[in-house]
Amino acid sequence: MVTLTERLSKHITAELFIRLPKQRKTQREALGTLVATMLDA
Repeated sequence: MVTLTERLSKHITAELFIRLPKQRKTQREALGTLVATMLDA
């Protein structure tokens, strides 16, 4: 089962890809996870 934080992270990471296409993938994913965790808390 996928948690709310994981779903938020995927959507935020996808949005970051649109806004920051030249940023490294690992940085976008880490930032997406951080933002999703903060929103879920």
